[in-house]
Amino acid sequence: MSAVRDRLFTELLRMYRMPAVSKLSEFLEGETATMLWLADTPSSANPSVISDVLHLSRARVAQVLTTLQKKGFVATVSDSEDRRKTLVTLTKLGKETIETKRKFVEDYFDRLIVKLGDEKVAKLSELIGEIVDDMEDTPL
Repeated sequence: MSAVRDRLFTELLRMYRMPAVSKLSEFLEGETATMLWLADTPSSANPSVISDVLHLSRARVAQVLTTLQKKGFVATVSDSEDRRKTLVTLTKLGKETIETKRKFVEDYFDRLIVKLGDEKVAKLSELIGEIVDDMEDTPL
């Protein structure tokens, strides 16, 4: 069992250190994750919802939104129902930027599917799903 565990750990570390994974990991946190979530959300969102969904602190979300706003990727407006609340939406530039990033990842996965084949990628996806399910049931 320890040989299997050690091989898994070694391969995960090897994968994690690759530049491609670094590029993909930006979809998991920070600015890109926020933009991706906003792109997939049908309406504007409150920063506290972003915090809850992305598991980021409120302070981190505020920092990310300030940076995205300075870059012109998001706009904020006061909630018409409650002026104390702020709503966030992607700007046209933000939508274009996240779609370019999404296309990069889709192209990468398409190349991976061609290389490995549908069956192996489907099995990998199934295994990842099982791992995620287990991690949700028994967090570290």
